[in-house]
Amino acid sequence: WRVHAEYTGLIDRFVDNDIDAMREIRSFLGYMPSHNMELPPVREPATDADQDQEEILKILPEQRTQVYDMRKIVGIIADRHSVFELKPRFGRAVITALARLHGRTVGIIANNPISGGGALSAEACRKVIDFQVMCDSFNIPLLRLLDTPGFVVGMDAERKGAPGWIMNMMNATSFVTVPCITVIVRKAYGRAYVAMGGGRHNDELIAWPTAEISFMDSTFATKVVHGLSPGDDGFEDALTLIRKNDEVWDMATIFSLQNVIKPQETRDYLIRMFDVY
Repeated sequence: WRVHAEYTGLIDRFVDNDIDAMREIRSFLGYMPSHNMELPPVREPATDADQDQEEILKILPEQRTQVYDMRKIVGIIADRHSVFELKPRFGRAVITALARLHGRTVGIIANNPISGGGALSAEACRKVIDFQVMCDSFNIPLLRLLDTPGFVVGMDAERKGAPGWIMNMMNATSFVTVPCITVIVRKAYGRAYVAMGGGRHNDELIAWPTAEISFMDSTFATKVVHGLSPGDDGFEDALTLIRKNDEVWDMATIFSLQNVIKPQETRDYLIRMFDVY
């Protein structure tokens, strides 16, 4: 089981015995419609479904280079105890999970910086493709939480067919027909920004004030654009200029995204917007 849970991605969940297996199947089917021509079931949310959203600020680091576990943020935004993660040990740089928002089923795709900085590997791309196709086939709206420095590159990635999986992920993102809301949490670099639902691949693109949108990390961008490395004269001024251009406010003024919201406002905003879409 471990081979298929961690390396091939063929296993979505794993349990210790038959009783637990039946319990897992019941949980999974609780999020799904009976067939693809109807909407997912809506449950009356529990009285304690809405959690303290201020807890997000305790998880999200103030330092842009510090990692964190996105699972904890997903768990706070969703209804309490409603997150049902698929393929948790495969392509760990991204989280794919079914969950509920105010009793309604949503599919969540979220980069997880605690694993490889959230960079999308070939395995992570495969995982996202499978999940997007499933959600689109069964009318489950998608929520994407974006914090990625880009795609994993190099010889090992090439051997795994990364370029093909990246293109397939782009296709899957482009063809999705269910409502999609993308939240830029922190890093949104390069083509991975679009593959994760940035640009026009969403119905609503919103951002937290911590968001950075660029073609690459600001330190490397300073070297590419200005030819300066850390320690060189003028590097800090050039870096400040690059980072200013990475900020989210300019995108908001030209309506490249619809809103900039506080992290603790995200749950209420998503519930209202999914109701609209």
